[in-house]
Amino acid sequence: MLNQKITQAYNSNGINRFIHTSIGIPIPFDPDWKRIGFNISGGADTAILMYIVLKHISEQNLDIEVHTISHIRCWTSRPWQRTVRLNVVKKLKDYFPNIKMVEHENFIPVEIEMAVIGSVIPVKGEMKSGDQIENSSYARYIGFRFKLDAAYCATTRNPPHLNKNGGDPGRDYLTDTIDFDQMVYGPYHTGLFPMQVKPFMYYTKDQVICEYFVHDVEELLNTTRSCEGETGYMNDASVAEGITNKMVDNGFENAFIHYTPGDELPECGKCFWCQEKSWAIEQVRKNIT
Repeated sequence: MLNQKITQAYNSNGINRFIHTSIGIPIPFDPDWKRIGFNISGGADTAILMYIVLKHISEQNLDIEVHTISHIRCWTSRPWQRTVRLNVVKKLKDYFPNIKMVEHENFIPVEIEMAVIGSVIPVKGEMKSGDQIENSSYARYIGFRFKLDAAYCATTRNPPHLNKNGGDPGRDYLTDTIDFDQMVYGPYHTGLFPMQVKPFMYYTKDQVICEYFVHDVEELLNTTRSCEGETGYMNDASVAEGITNKMVDNGFENAFIHYTPGDELPECGKCFWCQEKSWAIEQVRKNIT
């Protein structure tokens, strides 16, 4: 029913060509496109979205160039995020060596993150944080400069039982009605900017993460990282798992000084993002068995 409602919303706005996931989620895709982009952080949702689209490109032998749009964020407290993302992209390149991929990397200062300054910058009648502006503005710049036809973002909907426990309130999407302008956005009709698409925004993480098991790419899932734990959470989890490195020795304080790419890292298990991912995998395994 949800898939039909979303497909109808696309169709009503002139979008009629799709790739479908194993459970029928429609992903707008035109085989005549020449360049597409993915906003990728190293998390599980974007990695599997990218895998599904690249697999289709490879199987259909399409001449489409793929661009990744990424940001270095929280470099002082979570310096491993860049390493995780690079490893995810490398894994995808290994799966699809014949697809040309171009990587773009931006830097977002910690000082302008929402958690630090809040939403204090007025933009077109709304208050935004620095990282929100950087995310959207850089994506538009890359889309314009490299003439992307479309750019994907793999945002999912908060699970109802978790959305009051630390989740992003901006992901509390209601499925009663489909807001097309939230799902497909940007001035793409001008021909100057790409169509920006959130194909998963009305689906919860379990409906997306199941694709790892359908496509038998759990190795890719294990390369991703959703955890946003820092300092105390990370130190407690490391000690509990018997992990030793310079970050643990220093209680994860000034992690950027002590981190070395390749350091063993636990998932904290306590942040919203850990809870969401664990819940999603548990739901998928229940359905498999």
